[in-house]
Amino acid sequence: MIPISNSINSKLIGNFNLPDRELILGQYPCWLFRSVLLNGHLYLTTGHLCFYAYLKPSHKLDEIDSKPIHVGLLSKRNSSKLVKQRYSKYWFILKDSILSWYPSSHDLYFPSGQLDLHYCTQIDPQSSSSKHPNQFRLVVSNKSYTFASESEQVKEEWIKRLKQVIFTCQHRGEHVKISIPLETIEDVERCQSLQFVETIRIR
Repeated sequence: MIPISNSINSKLIGNFNLPDRELILGQYPCWLFRSVLLNGHLYLTTGHLCFYAYLKPSHKLDEIDSKPIHVGLLSKRNSSKLVKQRYSKYWFILKDSILSWYPSSHDLYFPSGQLDLHYCTQIDPQSSSSKHPNQFRLVVSNKSYTFASESEQVKEEWIKRLKQVIFTCQHRGEHVKISIPLETIEDVERCQSLQFVETIRIR
């Protein structure tokens, strides 16, 4: 055991408001499973289990993440009643905080439309009024946008990526901190949900 004040993260006491005499038993890089995956560190002390993650501020994110986060073909529901075709197919690119769609993967000069996910307040796996099994909906700036994919797997991947970006947009430059007193933990279960990864569930 090593005193917290002498550990690599000397600010652990201040960040988590832990007792001065509390000792660190271990420090582990990990991912936290929530609505999104958060990359951070897990700290086990003599009295608490703590998770800490730092989210990149927007100016650093724009400098580092020059490549698209996700790309692919989706259908977008036409909002205009004057258009006979209910859905139109586009090539979608998710980059930084912007979701853009283009006529095709070979025509990327001018987007047919864009959404700034800073202003996304809701993401639904499937619109309640729709019978399309692979449909999802975004609410951006109080306006609804409905999209459809070719398969359930494609839809789930898009939703996962979009949730990650939306979460980051809402928390850029912030810290995610979770502190759980050991006395409140009822059970620690080893899971086999992912191959080649050690996964535990804490209750």
